[in-house]
Amino acid sequence: SGLVASGHDMYRFPGKELGREITTMWRDAFQTPLRIVGGGHDAPDSIAFHSPDHPSVLQHLSHEWSPWISKADIARDGIAVICLESDTRCAKNAKALFPGHTLAALAVKAEPGLFFPGSERHFLYFFVPPDSKEVDLEKIEPLPMRADQQSE
Repeated sequence: SGLVASGHDMYRFPGKELGREITTMWRDAFQTPLRIVGGGHDAPDSIAFHSPDHPSVLQHLSHEWSPWISKADIARDGIAVICLESDTRCAKNAKALFPGHTLAALAVKAEPGLFFPGSERHFLYFFVPPDSKEVDLEKIEPLPMRADQQSE
């Protein structure tokens, strides 16, 4: 598990539990290690860190943000796509990139820790299986630029 800041609030994010759950579901479905995970904020990074498969992350579902992952990699290895339920940009991009897939709901509860109570987080996810051909990394809505990155 990990801590994720939300404004001034700190809460316990179920990263360890999410990594375990997604990895188990992937392996059960495809009998192969999870090689690539993508999505919005927090969830894919937590899965990559905590999963025993340590998949590569397609940051924000963007090849521009993750040039080490190619369309051919996703077509060959598949991808687990996961978004926080509240991350509408992630869900929109997931549907645009992989229109043949439907986001399913997943609730994951963090185990209580010494300083933080357990909490439940809600996600949307789907799996694109290995050997898929319907991969297009050009259809995403870009993330807004930070103020310090915008041209004057």
